[in-house]
Amino acid sequence: MQYTTVGRTGIKVSDLCFGAMSFGGDADEETSKALYNRCLEAGINFFDTADMYSHGRSEEILGKLMKGQREELVIASKVFFPTSKTPNVNERGLSRKHILTSIDASLKRLDTDYIDFYILHYFDPTTDIELTLRTLDDLQKQGKILYSGVSNWAAWQIMDALGISERELLSRFTAFANKLGVSPATLAVAWAKSHPAVTAPIIGARNLAQLEDSLAAADFEMTPELRAEISSLSLAPEPTTGRSEEKTLGQFGVGQK
Repeated sequence: MQYTTVGRTGIKVSDLCFGAMSFGGDADEETSKALYNRCLEAGINFFDTADMYSHGRSEEILGKLMKGQREELVIASKVFFPTSKTPNVNERGLSRKHILTSIDASLKRLDTDYIDFYILHYFDPTTDIELTLRTLDDLQKQGKILYSGVSNWAAWQIMDALGISERELLSRFTAFANKLGVSPATLAVAWAKSHPAVTAPIIGARNLAQLEDSLAAADFEMTPELRAEISSLSLAPEPTTGRSEEKTLGQFGVGQK
């Protein structure tokens, strides 16, 4: 396993991150423990979860598993969605009220004093983003979080890309992986890991067999030529605003001297 620095934070993480969404759901506690231990054995020190995964059970299980190893690990969790099965009207979104309530609940479930990366799980059009950012800044000053980030923003673009992938990319990609004699999961993770903007792809698994395919990506050699060939299997995504003129970067002064 190789290790890389997250941006300019100075924090070094394994170049694979395990997503614990299955903990407490598809993976019971025994299976979760087996997955966690296999990740440690492989050299993974980066684990991603969220307060809403299995209504908080993912965080609880991860908290139990990492007991006595907290300082060796880098933990990411998320906030936005409700965690209870019958949430009240304020148990969602990125309001100061919800974030402050959620961070304390996550810290308790994880049995830790801080979260390394606290992620806004979705965009909230009903809350002033400045208020959300000030709340995150307060949490950082209090030492409850070290860094913040976002996930699933510009969701429509992601859905468009997924639609294209489901119709065209998946069958072609699987056939290409089979031709190379490698698991599609291994190839997909290796492709994502090779992108210069990606620190560590988040891998997930419901069982050890699935995990092994993803772990194999850590040692898979992704050459520039192979990456280009894989990338050519899918259509390029539309620009973020859907405006075709964005495809001509010069019209926006990008790349011009």
